[in-house]
Amino acid sequence: MQIFGRFARKLKIINIFISIKLLNLLGAMNTLNTLDVFRDFGS
Repeated sequence: MQIFGRFARKLKIINIFISIKLLNLLGAMNTLNTLDVFRDFGS
């Protein structure tokens, strides 16, 4: 049972890590989209 608890805790950490990665990815994509809009506006 203790092993399962440790496994669950590790999974939770991995889930948080993946969530942060996805948020960073979304933020980067939003930044790129914003840059594209500005480029279109400038030309």
